Amino acid sequence: MLFLLRGAFSIPLTFLEIAVFATLICAVDPVAVLCVFEDIHVNELLYICVFGESLLNDAVTIIILRV
Repeated sequence: MLFLLRGAFSIPLTFLEIAVFATLICAVDPVAVLCVFEDIHVNELLYICVFGESLLNDAVTIIILRV
């Protein structure tokens, strides 16, 4: 989606730059949510679901950066 909107930004971005940015955001987002979940003591099942998503995101990040 960001690749399709690249003309809307004042800085020209290549596909590789957009892929790296998306990969970094994909890996960091669930980690921030897990930190908040620990502070507010959410339901354990919800915590486990987000943790599982975080693990999958980490695997996808590694695969994308290797390509």
